This record gives sequence, structure tokens and C-alpha cells, in this order.
Amino acid sequence: MSVLSRYALGVLALLALGACDPRYVHPSDLSAQEIGRLSGTWAGRVPLSFSNRKDCPRVYVMTLAVKDGAVNGTVLDTAFQNADPATFTTFVEYDGSMHGRVRTRGYDFALVGSFNHDGFKGTMRAEDCGYVMSIRHEGP
Repeated sequence: MSVLSRYALGVLALLALGACDPRYVHPSDLSAQEIGRLSGTWAGRVPLSFSNRKDCPRVYVMTLAVKDGAVNGTVLDTAFQNADPATFTTFVEYDGSMHGRVRTRGYDFALVGSFNHDGFKGTMRAEDCGYVMSIRHEGP
């Protein structure tokens, strides 16, 4: 294999790896002033979008309470309505994004998303289960 072919393969591998980066978040459409004043509650259903196992919960209910840049969140499996929800705490980044981690039902989820005028959009991913978060702002 020529040096050029190896270089091209290396570049393609790096591009593919970059495309899978779970930290990538679509940018927020909020201004810096709006991000600084962000507060209220966002809530909604978070459906399963991909699964490598049969036992991934189908839907979670997520609530995000934002105040002074801090985010207190809850995640509840809809199949266990009477159970205590899993909780997590994180913060709003300067660009309107949020990164967090939560463990529920034996899964360790990485949460990544951003606050927008339309609500909060992002992903919740574990090794075998992935969810798309698109939840709306419920008010202050």
C-alpha cells in the first residue's frame, strides 16, 4: 500500500471517528443574553430510537429544572411509574448546551443536548440503548 493510500485511510478513519463523537451537540439558537437568563422547567417523553437489546425501556419521562445555570434533572421509566426517578445535576454551558450522566435501570446514560427557542433537543445514550430527547419548555 502506498504512503498516499495509507494517509487517505488515516484521514477517513479520523473523519469517521469524529462523526461518532457523542459530545457533538447541534448549536443553540439562543443569544448569549437568553442563555444567561435561562430558567424554568422542560419536560417530556423521551422515546427509544435504537437498541441492541430487547430489554431497553421504550420510553422515559424527563424533567429538567434550570435555575442560575444549574440543571436538576429526573428520568423515569414509564413502565415503572411508582418507582423513584433517577436524578442528576449538571449545568448549562456558555453555548446553551448541557452534558450530563445518569444511571437508571442498570444503564449508564450520557446526556448531550442544547436549549433552544423550541425547547431542549439532544440524545441520551448507553452502550445498548439510545434515545432522542425533544422536550418542551413548560414555563418558569
